[in-house]
Amino acid sequence: MAADGRKYPRIRIDADVTVARVASRNIPGRTVDLSQGGIRLTCIDLDAVVGELVRLNLDLDGLRTSIVGKVVRITAMDSFVREIALAFVEMDPETSQLLEEYVEGADGPDPTW
Repeated sequence: MAADGRKYPRIRIDADVTVARVASRNIPGRTVDLSQGGIRLTCIDLDAVVGELVRLNLDLDGLRTSIVGKVVRITAMDSFVREIALAFVEMDPETSQLLEEYVEGADGPDPTW
């Protein structure tokens, strides 16, 4: 357990990401932070609701990963931009290992989040 009470340590990350409702088009966005258990990102025009499953495509060190996440929080940043928090619910073992290595290889968890 992370020092802040979270199940996994969380790191700041600034990377391209797309997110989509399961039967919808990809919406481009940017990551805010990432852990083995979830991600926080910003995007425009994603009309998902809390509790909905979405598909996330994330590039990590040149490797494209595909993860299914559950929307746990949506915050309006302004009239267009939404900050979306996702809890990961489905990924292949290779993606899980890549996330673990990526997070552990970072400079450490961000104590401000």
